[in-house]
Amino acid sequence: MNYICAMDLGGYQFKLVIASINDSGEMEILGATKKRTESIQDGKVVNLKNATDTLKAAFEEVTNLSGLKEKEINHFFCNVTGSNIKGYDGTLNNVISIEHSDRRITQADIDKVIKNAHAEGLYEDSEIIHKIPRYFDIDNTSFIKNPYGLEGQKLSVNTYIIATSKYQMNNLRNVIRDALGVKNPVFVLNSIASSEAILSEEHKKIGVVIVDIGGENVDVAAYTQGSLLFASSFQGGGKEITLDLAREFSLAMDTAEKLKSNFEKVITSGKTAITIETIGGLEAEIRVPSIKRDIVDKFNSIFGNTYNKLQYYVEQERFSAGIVLTGGTSMTYDIISTAASHFHVLTQLGQLTHPLPGVENMEYTAEYATAMGLLLWGRRRLVEKGGNKTRLKMNTGNLLERIKGYFKNINED
Repeated sequence: MNYICAMDLGGYQFKLVIASINDSGEMEILGATKKRTESIQDGKVVNLKNATDTLKAAFEEVTNLSGLKEKEINHFFCNVTGSNIKGYDGTLNNVISIEHSDRRITQADIDKVIKNAHAEGLYEDSEIIHKIPRYFDIDNTSFIKNPYGLEGQKLSVNTYIIATSKYQMNNLRNVIRDALGVKNPVFVLNSIASSEAILSEEHKKIGVVIVDIGGENVDVAAYTQGSLLFASSFQGGGKEITLDLAREFSLAMDTAEKLKSNFEKVITSGKTAITIETIGGLEAEIRVPSIKRDIVDKFNSIFGNTYNKLQYYVEQERFSAGIVLTGGTSMTYDIISTAASHFHVLTQLGQLTHPLPGVENMEYTAEYATAMGLLLWGRRRLVEKGGNKTRLKMNTGNLLERIKGYFKNINED
């Protein structure tokens, strides 16, 4: 039995989920928790002690919920985000010779050609997070998705390489090491983790863009023909909407956050104004159209920036599966119509793509997409490493009801 911990270290809160994976590849969620913190901004640690203390407290809490001892958790996966993230097309002159007598390509050959992939223009202080193969070429045959077992003389790979600042990565490692005593966590790009949970292979095959709007950052990944085409991250998440509301209407941040989260209920109530407590303790009447304007203006800014990042690819490629929104802020009022006005394609909220017992009767909270994706990424890595190709099975034990229970007290604070 393996026990895995997914750590979504966001700019507004840390979310941790623990799961077990048995020898058949079946996964069960054992515990989940979240802690508020502002110790990370734009993916970078800005307060080492606070980040360490928050992570340590969250890990102690989630292990208690799981019924495990801390030392039993043997695999750790953590997200990476921030405007330092850069994507590069791998150079096309990366070729290896197949020297076996039977000329059949082995997994070692595949690993070698991917490992040898490199990109031009990497900054000196960069650390590579992922080398993601798009397709392979064998001699004169191109666009091969899986070359394993095929015969040939030369093997090459087309890759997308993702890198960020090595100092950013080292600071994240220091937080995890100081808090948990873990020296070698596995890092996964935030948008790739979300894609694991939200996107199907069909999405990726016909073309799709996932937009994960978290508290601090917006993480974007575009897929076409089954492969990652582009990934990016920039500041401008839900915390900026909360801050704008707090400044505009003189609200405490917690009050502004609740106003943002519950604004759809205000709209459906038909009220034209609401009474709310200001940061000075006085009650003030705020016009509903003014709140709506602030929220929609900020979303226009977010999706304008997203379109600017994707403009070249949108003009060159066809994303028939459209835009899929996820992340905690994706549950905010009017987000779908605002996004659609920028991209003019199918726009929808993401849902878990893997069958989870009981999920059809529950409301899925997109806030946990990254953590769930980290678990799925980790599970796949462990199964492949162990040579077990068992089809994905997950026993969540009413996962979402349990998550709601774990988070109920936090949400009511």
